[in-house]
Amino acid sequence: MEIDFRGLAIGVIVLLGVFGPWVTKGYDSYPVMDPETRQGELHFHKHILISPMYAKLYEDGELVNTLWFVSSGVSLADVMLVSAAALSAIRYKKYWIKLSLFFTAVLGVGIFFMSFGTGLGIGLRTSFGWGLPVTLLGMALMFAQSVNELTKKAAVSFSFS
Repeated sequence: MEIDFRGLAIGVIVLLGVFGPWVTKGYDSYPVMDPETRQGELHFHKHILISPMYAKLYEDGELVNTLWFVSSGVSLADVMLVSAAALSAIRYKKYWIKLSLFFTAVLGVGIFFMSFGTGLGIGLRTSFGWGLPVTLLGMALMFAQSVNELTKKAAVSFSFS
């Protein structure tokens, strides 16, 4: 078993994103007047940061509770993303395995958001955290690497045929 160092770097990027917050919800709002712009702003007493690994509840800037493995759907998404990231560090002789790891990661992201149903947008201010774009960047690099390997192997097998 050989280590693919590009795949290892991509896996680290995906794992970094999985541990970061993907969705941030703010609730229990209160209005505040901005003294510079003289415009009203909406602030929140409570924030929930959700990632495939955990959910953290903050009240007035202080961490109140951390819940690991939030639900079965979120945990399944976590397992899919972490396994795709970990297995991308291995060099495979079959050219299609890296592409299947990418599709596993895409399915994991889809399952993560489907596990919430309509609960993300009901009466709360919802925004994306930094973990989601980092994970998507890693997945884009995973796709690019798999397509690169696929085209190299196709060109080599085509030239010898």
